[in-house]
Amino acid sequence: MLRQIKLLLQSNEPISKLGYGSILLSYFLIVFSSPMPIQVGWIDVVMGAGLVLGVLMTAIPLIVRNGKIFSPLFWMLCFLIILPTFIGIARENGYANLIRDILPVMFMSVLPLLALLYARVAYRIDDVNLLIGVILIVGAVSSLQFYLGTIASFGSFEKFNVWMASNYATATPAVIDIKSEFSKTIREFWIKVFDPAVIFSAIYLICRSIEFTLSKHRRPMLGILALAGGAFCGYSFSILGLRAFAGLTVLAIAIFLLHLIAQKKVSAWQLILLGGVGLLISYPYLANLIGLLLAKQKSVGMNNKAVEFSAVFDTVMATPFTLLFGVGWGGVFTNPIYANPESTRFTHSLISFWLLKTGLIGFTVMASFVILLFRRVSLRGVWASSRRLAISLAASAVIIIGLLFEPTYKMLSFGLIVGLLLAELSSPPKPAEEINIGQ
Repeated sequence: MLRQIKLLLQSNEPISKLGYGSILLSYFLIVFSSPMPIQVGWIDVVMGAGLVLGVLMTAIPLIVRNGKIFSPLFWMLCFLIILPTFIGIARENGYANLIRDILPVMFMSVLPLLALLYARVAYRIDDVNLLIGVILIVGAVSSLQFYLGTIASFGSFEKFNVWMASNYATATPAVIDIKSEFSKTIREFWIKVFDPAVIFSAIYLICRSIEFTLSKHRRPMLGILALAGGAFCGYSFSILGLRAFAGLTVLAIAIFLLHLIAQKKVSAWQLILLGGVGLLISYPYLANLIGLLLAKQKSVGMNNKAVEFSAVFDTVMATPFTLLFGVGWGGVFTNPIYANPESTRFTHSLISFWLLKTGLIGFTVMASFVILLFRRVSLRGVWASSRRLAISLAASAVIIIGLLFEPTYKMLSFGLIVGLLLAELSSPPKPAEEINIGQ
């Protein structure tokens, strides 16, 4: 009986395809929920069930076909999930907080590992393109939802921009008051812009739009559509004052432009001329955005990120046990980043998050897990391929923000984008590129 099941799984690739489709469909449902829902609703339950079923349907046939799973990675993953869970239960951290910590751990570890396994055993460029397409849709829809929420609350983006700038121009303390009217007013729709799919979409679409418009194999209509979508996503997080998002987007585009020039795909004079025209047309919007970003920088600086990390370090150093094993999933600490310091279960950095929850031992295991994941990828051909470079730049920006600036690592898009990067860089470089949104 077991042999028959094994033969069925080995020969039944559609099971993996169906599971992969279930993952993408479940992920798409996030547009009807929130990247970090305060309360779990029926949509989130459906998403969770679809993801679990999709992961199992995708992974089991692949593991059977491959003959083995990446055992070191598998056992590291088990350790990272199980031990901090037991610690959280022993410390009575609360099951709701514990589950809210385990879910993003699954997002940021299981999905990338599955993507790597999928790429090694059954890689298809169409599957990667489909994932890119779904991420782009989620990013664009999330930006649109932010736009609609802004219009409903303020009447126009211009009024919202003035309101944001005035808040930062006044004597705003360099900490966040989550109970202030400022936070309550925008909480329902601003979280959509923090979804990693938004910055991925902005960078990927803008980079590709330049190539589609100026390269030898021009597709101007596709370039205009890509530019409109990317600019819309970029405008959404810029007007919200997300400086890391805006800065990394500009840096990624600059690197991509250098790539196009170095590969002789476009002329430097073309870029200078069209860039100058673009700056003239968009100057009023850029001036407002730059003014907002500078006002925020002057008002809040680094938003006390260093103070938060120091508080995490003090919490971990409290006892030898917490230093080694952390406070467990669901554990909290007193976060000084807020106006009225209170206990929170998350930090704004993936590094401090892992240190707080799992201690030095868990942090070391996680670092080893990441190193082993990325050891299996190849950077060969990235600089020569516009498609691959655009994916790498967009995904790298997502990873950097999660590592250092915002708790985007707790969102489903983060794990899928890391998985996308692993799958893309695990495949052999393509001898030629087809110019379209996915390729």
